[in-house]
Amino acid sequence: ASRSLDSFEPAITAGSQGSAGWVQYDGPFERKRSFNVLAGMPDAVRHCIYEWNTQTFASQLGELTGIVGLRPDEKMWGGGIHIMGRGDFLLPHLDHSHNPNGLERRLSMIVFLNENWSDSWGGAFELWSNAGQWPIKRVPMRFNRAVLFEGGITAWHGVPIPIDCPEGTIRKTLALYYLASPREGLPFRARAQFAVNSASPGLIEEANRRAGMREENART
Repeated sequence: ASRSLDSFEPAITAGSQGSAGWVQYDGPFERKRSFNVLAGMPDAVRHCIYEWNTQTFASQLGELTGIVGLRPDEKMWGGGIHIMGRGDFLLPHLDHSHNPNGLERRLSMIVFLNENWSDSWGGAFELWSNAGQWPIKRVPMRFNRAVLFEGGITAWHGVPIPIDCPEGTIRKTLALYYLASPREGLPFRARAQFAVNSASPGLIEEANRRAGMREENART
């Protein structure tokens, strides 16, 4: 999938300019691009999606996680290929809670597609504490690694520190989501909810710490 995405680079570059099929997020809380048009994806990526977006695979994930009635999001609402370049970021947030069909988004799967990503560039996927106050788990980019996490009111996550990769390098992931019947009493979110304290001292301190590490590494 990674090598087939390399041949997809011209489309990725065009995607940054708003080409058909690409969605560009460029605001105070996030900067990234996404593409979920199956017909326009490389064959290897499309075949992975066909395998992972089946009821058989969703049922296996249900057995693994204990979530009853899990089913694939065949429309890939918000899913597909996600890319981020130098300076891009995604502040801690909760995803939307329900799809337009009324089903709840219960499980997210993020697959890392870069084979030669350096940890010094940042870009790790981060899970944050309730209300997005502080990172509690950082998952570095490793080729073919998949992260599964359950949705809800505590699933704060993001890539909050702007990526420091070389110009022209792109962080690539594949995002798929799995749905189930809505749970009672769960607050409804029609769109992503970003932490109101994303610029809190905790995040600022973390950003300064990483910037200091980069400067130290550059001197040695």
